[in-house]
Amino acid sequence: MNSEEQAQGEKRVMQMLVDPLKRRGLAKPSALTVAQFDEMIEGLCQRLAYMSAGSLMALEEQAAASPGGKDRDRFPIANQILQWAADIQPPGIALRR
Repeated sequence: MNSEEQAQGEKRVMQMLVDPLKRRGLAKPSALTVAQFDEMIEGLCQRLAYMSAGSLMALEEQAAASPGGKDRDRFPIANQILQWAADIQPPGIALRR
């Protein structure tokens, strides 16, 4: 993946995973500071840039169905999201975006 594809992929992750989860009302995990949460989101966007739009939609549904936190109103932690992502579309599997 070249740098342009990476940047487009990161933007797609933000638009199709992160923003929709925020619109659903999921907040940052209480154990993270705002800076740590922003870092987590940035890392997720970088690591999930390979995913197709369809896979990201499936991942959004999975994350929304399994929110974190005591009140079940928090973003799942990055490790959990990455595990779901690998189940939905393993890294290295190129699907049509």
